[in-house]
This record gives sequence, C-alpha cells and structure tokens, in this order.
Amino acid sequence: IDIPDEILKEYNKVETVSNMGIFSEISRAWVTIDNKLILWNLKKTLEFQTFEDIQNTILKIELVKPKPKTFTESINYLLLISTPFDIHILGVAYSSKTNDLELYNTGMVVSTHGLSVDQFISFENTGQIFFTGSGDGLHIWELQYSNSEDWLNKKCNKRCLTRSAVSSLVPGSSIINSIANYFAEDESSSNETVIQLSVD
Repeated sequence: IDIPDEILKEYNKVETVSNMGIFSEISRAWVTIDNKLILWNLKKTLEFQTFEDIQNTILKIELVKPKPKTFTESINYLLLISTPFDIHILGVAYSSKTNDLELYNTGMVVSTHGLSVDQFISFENTGQIFFTGSGDGLHIWELQYSNSEDWLNKKCNKRCLTRSAVSSLVPGSSIINSIANYFAEDESSSNETVIQLSVD
C-alpha cells in the first residue's frame, strides 16, 4: 500500500501514541496519531479523511455493525474510539457501489473512569458491543447505546457484566480494585486478565 506523503508527514509528528490497520469492510486503511484519526481510501490511495474531534490520545479503534433501527439506514457501521478517559461512537455511512464514506459524530460518549480499553467485540445479530480493559482484571463490560434518552437512561452508557451493579457505577472503583489487588496475598490472581473476547 502506498501511504500518501501527507499522512507520512503527520505520522512523523507523533508525540505519544500511534497505531494503524485496515478496515477491509469499508476499503479504508487507518492511522491514529495521538488524538487524530486518518482514514485513507485503498482504491484511491491519494484520497483520505481526517477526524480531529477527539480531545485525548486515541488508544483503540474498532469498526462494528450497529444495532438495528438505532440510526438512519445510511449508517451501516459504527466506529468505536477509546481514549484514556472515554469511549466515542461515530456513525459511518459507506457505499460499496461508489466507495464513498462519511463519518458522523453521534455525540455518544461514555466515561471509562480510568479503564484503559484494550479490545472491543460485537455480536452482529443484536448489535451488542462488549469490551475489556487492561488493569481491570477479568471484568467484561457492555457498551450500551440507543437513539433515545430520558432522565433514567442516557443515550450511551456502560455496564460491567462481571461485578455487582453498584460497583460498576462507582467512579474509580476499578482503580480502588487495582490498589486492593496489588496488596492481595495471592499475586497470581491479581495479575489475571482477559486476553481475548469471542462471541459465537
């Protein structure tokens, strides 16, 4: 793949974190440079888009299918972006006929309370999204989102599937658990982490 000169120049400006990969479903390669996301067209390598609405360093991105009837029909993918502080959900409208791509900032953001998200996985039949984070032991989280909001439910939130409901809502509880695990007698149990999630 020929990387455009403009992207190479941006890549040389990296200060903290940079990652890259390919989303074959939308015929795009991607690069994250600190808080900037660059998507370039694999069929027209001089054509690329830059997304700079994220304020913090991008740690992980993933392309998933959305839940049915949550967005307009033109939104056929979601782009999940995690930073040290939050997870953002972007809408992706991609046409395989024209190879055109549009990114939409949905405004859906959820705080991670210090959890460093290291993997996302989606169950395409339902659009459910699950994730884990380094330093959070064996806990598995679900990223929940909807197209409506009321005083009890936000459009976007997270729920820990492996700990009590109260502790998953308390800010910084993962930090407290990490400190408690550090002082635990059995060091092998405190170092356990989820290596890979799979949905079948």
